Amino acid sequence: MSEALLTSTRKTAPTKPGKDWPQQEMLESRKTRYTRRVISEAFIELLQEKPIEKITVTRICEIADISRGTFYLHFNDPYDLLDRMENGFLADLEQKLFTNLTRPDTDYSEDTNFWLVLLDGLLESKHLTELFFSNRNSSFITKCLALNRSYSEDLCKTEFPTMTQRERDYTHTFYEYGSFSVIGMWVREGFKESSEQIASILALLNSKR
Repeated sequence: MSEALLTSTRKTAPTKPGKDWPQQEMLESRKTRYTRRVISEAFIELLQEKPIEKITVTRICEIADISRGTFYLHFNDPYDLLDRMENGFLADLEQKLFTNLTRPDTDYSEDTNFWLVLLDGLLESKHLTELFFSNRNSSFITKCLALNRSYSEDLCKTEFPTMTQRERDYTHTFYEYGSFSVIGMWVREGFKESSEQIASILALLNSKR
């Protein structure tokens, strides 16, 4: 599980400075990361068996071998846990997009590059991707759409200079939902095609704007 995902699931808590504060902070950080990891792993195990509305904090704690009090030090409830896991996963994807698409040898204006980086990021964590796309309570796809919107906004203004903002919003919505429906089909059917194949299809479809 990625460091960004684990970091995103952390609740901010005050620390107590003291003579041994650096060592205490390091030990606490290790312990916190371990606790968040076992909670997340227990939650993922349960999500494979049942919908989130049937998952209880008690059952998560039993599998993770922690107390309910420990769970509530980190999360409010299973929905909060899911939201934080999604945000961490998206933070990883956004970092990959930023790192790859801002390299000097990368053409940021090429749709294929955007889709390929995004799809490869989803493939790196296939298990989580499948869970997020299959869980009807997940807001992961909505968050992905927002990530795509931040990338494509300037391109849309360039391609459609005479459109009003409202017209561009409708155009974005049409292509975004179509694109992520294609990705959803790819995920649900077991990633049969390569990420390169799906990226090419998405780039082609989006080039018809």
